[in-house]
Amino acid sequence: MTRLGEPGFEVVRATGVCAVTGQAIATGEEYIAALFESEDGTSLERRDYSLDAWRAGTRPGPASRMFGAWKAVMPAPNESRRTLVDDESLMDLLEQLGEATEPARISFRYVLALLLLRRKVLKYEGTRRDRPDSPKGLVMLVRRATRVDEPPAPLIEVIDPGMDEQAIADAIEQIGSVLAPAGGGAGEGGSAGGNGGSGGKGG
Repeated sequence: MTRLGEPGFEVVRATGVCAVTGQAIATGEEYIAALFESEDGTSLERRDYSLDAWRAGTRPGPASRMFGAWKAVMPAPNESRRTLVDDESLMDLLEQLGEATEPARISFRYVLALLLLRRKVLKYEGTRRDRPDSPKGLVMLVRRATRVDEPPAPLIEVIDPGMDEQAIADAIEQIGSVLAPAGGGAGEGGSAGGNGGSGGKGG
């Protein structure tokens, strides 16, 4: 089965329309973005929702396939790549996936952690080699970066899914694409992914 970071894994990017109503989300309007995995595990789809539709509880597709969701503001088509998902939203996604046990979600969370390491939101604290639910027995230890005059943040355990360097690079590019807002060019998503290259891998 094709998984995140493997050739043939498809990413469906944002369309800029509400997945419930089919109406375009206007520039400057707040909305909810959510990531869903297909039932066969071969694609990751970004779906956007107006706030009203989201609050009404309508979710096309089974909730069990949802990786996570975050609030965003629809950018103008020509806005720069800084309109990609911000660091706080990425941290929220990382936390939402904290109890994940499915391989696809574990891989997604691991790549998110690498992206946050390269953005210097997280700090690498080491690797433990005693995790039985990790393919290689490895778990990466990270913590939220803090100022020198602040107490250290709690450690966060991130299961290493055993991806090779090429799979990590491909996964980061795929995630950069799906996190890009509607109207952003593919190059923007790729550039964002490039900031989270596999150099952040600790183990």
